[in-house]
Amino acid sequence: MVPSYLDKIAKILRVRRDFMVEFEQKLNQASGKSGMLYSLMEENQRLMRNRLDELGIGMKSPAIKIYDSLVSKLEETALRIMETNKSVIELAKQIHKFNRSFYLKPDSAKKLLIQNPPPRVLSALKYSSVEQMLKKESWKEVFCAVRFLETRKWMNQVFLRDYRNLTLNDFEIRDTELIQLSQKWVEILKKSISKSYHNISHLKELGLIYLLPLKLRISAETLRNLALIIHYAYEVEFYSKIFEKISREESFGENLAKLLIARARPTLPKPKYGHLSFLIVQKYLSRINENDRRLFLPHVSTEALFWDQAESDLAKIKGLGFWKDLNWVGDFFPTDTSKETLVSFNLVDNLMSMTKGEQMSRYLFHHQEALWNKIFISYFGEEKAENLIEQNIVKGWFEV
Repeated sequence: MVPSYLDKIAKILRVRRDFMVEFEQKLNQASGKSGMLYSLMEENQRLMRNRLDELGIGMKSPAIKIYDSLVSKLEETALRIMETNKSVIELAKQIHKFNRSFYLKPDSAKKLLIQNPPPRVLSALKYSSVEQMLKKESWKEVFCAVRFLETRKWMNQVFLRDYRNLTLNDFEIRDTELIQLSQKWVEILKKSISKSYHNISHLKELGLIYLLPLKLRISAETLRNLALIIHYAYEVEFYSKIFEKISREESFGENLAKLLIARARPTLPKPKYGHLSFLIVQKYLSRINENDRRLFLPHVSTEALFWDQAESDLAKIKGLGFWKDLNWVGDFFPTDTSKETLVSFNLVDNLMSMTKGEQMSRYLFHHQEALWNKIFISYFGEEKAENLIEQNIVKGWFEV
């Protein structure tokens, strides 16, 4: 008989119950602790009950009522942010300190563009050469457009190929930058943006976070953009530390390119006896394939780590303190068809669903990945989780 708390975790993570039983045994053996997953589900219940009491509804409420109440709470905060009449860039700088870090030099960035002329960007701007384009256009905006317009295949097989030749001398210490692209890019990048989840992205190697100036339809989009900017700030600064750490190694360029591609290992190596191995996953795999087999292997998520950090900043805003510590929280609640559905209490899942006009959240992967991290942290601690990720991110896994 599988204990109910393990059955619940298995159901949320979509893993087999027998896997969860064995996983707990291995966690207990590797850490010398026990009862942690039981305590985790008790805390899950306590946090949900606390927040639902605050919303004025009970634990036996139907899923749609809980989701609607969570969204209403977000809308209330989003409207308050809109009423400040501050830009999302002003708000981001108010709650987060953007640091000086280790980034690619402008001249080295321009050289990469000249060595590998981006065909779609040149075509969109109607230039015959990169040299001609860089005389009239901002090199930063061109670099941002490359990430939006060029194909993944071209990026990985052509453009990033020359990153393998970069050295310590191609980098410098400078400020992390937050920029808004000029208006002309709106029409050029509109099609690319429509396929994405949002109009904000980032360039880790340049320390750039960039915003396409689209007209916002609803107040929640301002809050979503603010959350993304803070998340990306933690992400680019985290990777900057990694880049600086590996910059004196002979394989620096090779490893730099590997980190930017962020491809998770296809398999998880077998650990030594009495130990447990974990994949390090650098992107949300379920956005591409919700049944990617690596989602069901023991792993930690860098994305979930950055969201935890970002939400500590966001909690400084009145109304967003409600969401603090809820990244990994959620449960199954009844629907009108007598079946149960998973309701995520994760801020980002609910924000994304709200901005897309979903009647019920179909964005659950932020919650699920945060729960994988929370399981690891429950046994081994937050500091150890961060250290192991930093030390092993290039090879893509570690064991404890």
